[in-house]
Amino acid sequence: MLTPWLEMCHHYGMISRCGGCGHRIWSEKHPVESIKTVLYFDDDEESDTHAEHVTHCPGCGLLLALESLIPDEISNHSPGS
Repeated sequence: MLTPWLEMCHHYGMISRCGGCGHRIWSEKHPVESIKTVLYFDDDEESDTHAEHVTHCPGCGLLLALESLIPDEISNHSPGS
């Protein structure tokens, strides 16, 4: 089950901060077959992995999960824009 703040996003995404170091992460819901899953992208323009799909925080290595992120803003921007 997705957390309520990401459920509010509908077809948008969420800019979040890593709970370990504050690195900017872009979260998007994506349907995979009949299951909704969340994909994470590096949203820090200074990072070597900017706009790339990531599973761990590029800043501190923390495994990315909704519980490890601090919601920042709902947005219709996409990673890299």
